[in-house]
Amino acid sequence: AVVSTQSTGGLTGFALHMLSAVAGVVQQPIQELERSEGVGGMTRGLMRGVSKGIVGVVTKPIGGAAELVANAGEGLLTGAGWLQAPQPLAHSIVQLQHFDSLLRLCVEVLKLPSIV
Repeated sequence: AVVSTQSTGGLTGFALHMLSAVAGVVQQPIQELERSEGVGGMTRGLMRGVSKGIVGVVTKPIGGAAELVANAGEGLLTGAGWLQAPQPLAHSIVQLQHFDSLLRLCVEVLKLPSIV
């Protein structure tokens, strides 16, 4: 069960990296055009954005493939009993929410300036 869960997570991560790479080809030039001013700046921005998009098309699938291999390997090791399955972080999140509530209460009671 752990092997299939890890493999599914790896495939999902790989698919998201591929989607991000394809979206980056369009998104990066648009972002650079929005930041640039003037005709010369727009031309440079467009070229910079296209360059970033092309680099992303190459690098993001490589990262996705590495994540796929890592998750599949972790699933195999966990399934074979050589690696303990990671424990969920739910307990830590509950503690952080409790701390945040206490911090907000202290700020309110002591009438401190709110930084949260």
